[in-house]
Amino acid sequence: MRLFLPAFAALYTSILPVAAAPKACKLLAATFPEDLSYPDTVAYTVLNTYWATNTAQSPPCIFTPRTPAAVARALRILTATSTQFSVRSGGHSFIPTWSSTSTGVAIHLSALASIVLSADKATVHIGAGARWGDVYTALESHALSVPGGRASTIGVGGLTLGGGLSYFLTTHGFACDNIDAIDVVTAGGRVLTVSAHSHADLFRALKGSGAPFAVVTGFKFRTVRLAAAGHVWGGMLTSAGADTGAIIDAAVAYAEPTGGITDTATHLIAAVGLTAGPNATSLQLGINILFSRMPGTTTPAAFTRNVAASQQGLVSSTLGVKPLSALSREVAGEGLPPARHEMYPFTLRTPSAALLRELYAIMQDVFAPVLPAVPGLALTLNMIPIAASAFAVGAGRNVLGLKADGNGLMSVHFFLQWDNARDDAAVHAAVREAYRNCVATARAQGALVDFVYMNYANPDQDPIASYGEAEVAFLRAVKRRWDPEGVWGRLVKGGWRIPE
Repeated sequence: MRLFLPAFAALYTSILPVAAAPKACKLLAATFPEDLSYPDTVAYTVLNTYWATNTAQSPPCIFTPRTPAAVARALRILTATSTQFSVRSGGHSFIPTWSSTSTGVAIHLSALASIVLSADKATVHIGAGARWGDVYTALESHALSVPGGRASTIGVGGLTLGGGLSYFLTTHGFACDNIDAIDVVTAGGRVLTVSAHSHADLFRALKGSGAPFAVVTGFKFRTVRLAAAGHVWGGMLTSAGADTGAIIDAAVAYAEPTGGITDTATHLIAAVGLTAGPNATSLQLGINILFSRMPGTTTPAAFTRNVAASQQGLVSSTLGVKPLSALSREVAGEGLPPARHEMYPFTLRTPSAALLRELYAIMQDVFAPVLPAVPGLALTLNMIPIAASAFAVGAGRNVLGLKADGNGLMSVHFFLQWDNARDDAAVHAAVREAYRNCVATARAQGALVDFVYMNYANPDQDPIASYGEAEVAFLRAVKRRWDPEGVWGRLVKGGWRIPE
């Protein structure tokens, strides 16, 4: 009988929060009657939508707090009743339970979405539930912006807490490096505003950790000055039947120390990919997302090769002068139907074009038998050059563990979408194989960096561990101080964990 006790205890622990959910829902409804939604209501249906359909959940109830104090009250109810919960900013995740739940209370921060510019316009307070498209729209009339998400539909909270790649990466570092203060509700229900001068340990710990010990409700960002009218230059080049080798070569040329990345006003996302073509063939795809903070009427010299490389099979080009909010909507693909998604990232140091071509060939080989069998499958190998200057901004002031050593990196990730749940296992097995083969190849050539970007990370990976032991030890200490009862470990099913 003794052998069965641990299994029984684990089963009891998993069942208890589920059984407690209806009680917590009732208590929240009694306390916040206008902010608690149940299934089969209009409010619930509007809220319970998903960017990635493979993450869909059916929470017993959804709570939409309007103030940090309401979040604190909810946390006290949830902990008192031992109820599982999830926290959602924008829900732009491909991992089930990361921003929703079917076994507990789903906390949606969408009502905490205010955007308030300071009198001197040097800072802006942004609610964690805002989306980046709305932020850019609110600021561009003042010819201002902030380093944030590149797609309009992404939530402010999730992107920022995971580090945050942005259009302003070269000059301003990660999104989390541009914060002066963070509004937070601790596991114990304390409402705080933390900064480098107040609760500095918690402030730094939140910059890149994903907040696995607290709920963040708002940020004070430093603003970035844009040109007159708040316009930028940019857009997307999309090719079918693309010259993928030329696109890879151009991305590497941009990333070189003497290449286009020396134009610090620019940012590049280059991608090569595959989808099913006619007669069981594959169609090669190419995508270049180009950005310049300087809204000139001609293509910046930094992107000459990238534009030229996209001409074979060019399907569309949206390059031009426009508001940043418009560019973010293009990148998000607003209006397109939702699909199933998965991502798998890794990081390279100064990769050669030959290496990236080899990685793309690995992806082609692995997915050759999968493409014709999976309806709607399309996948890309995305390449994002990161200048050395980006790491200097936040070195020692965030927990990413990246050193300002004068070397640039390239963030690389697989991005996939497909139609049907029955194909989930096959797609995951294939991308995992492609990832493992690519990582082994990059490691053998001395190009692999042990850093996993959290916002693209796959559940098979451990981004926090990749920050290095010093940062992990620091985060353990912060967690012990601010979540001494282990609320997140017991009641939050999703999200990244701090390695023990």
